[in-house]
Amino acid sequence: MNTLYTTIRRGQETRSRIIETLRDGMTREELAKASGLTYEQVRNQTLTLVNEGAIVSRMDGRKRRYYRKSLVMMLISCALLEFYMPEWGKSRFVRTSSSISATLR
Repeated sequence: MNTLYTTIRRGQETRSRIIETLRDGMTREELAKASGLTYEQVRNQTLTLVNEGAIVSRMDGRKRRYYRKSLVMMLISCALLEFYMPEWGKSRFVRTSSSISATLR
């Protein structure tokens, strides 16, 4: 039986693999093929990565394409949000920064 820790660790490994594999403009199908992950794994983790701000998605005709964000741009975005939206809270900034760093390791 998988523990929550095991599940989270596998998710982090999967997200790291996606970020390492991602070349700008790849679709989920291309990511799954290039990374050796299942489509379901890529679908679930690209949603998480987009929500974390580690990658962005854009529609290109009928296909959704994914792009990496640079670490510097992610940290600047978090800092600007913290500055202009103090209610956003420091805990969110710390959590997001830690999550980004863990994903890029």
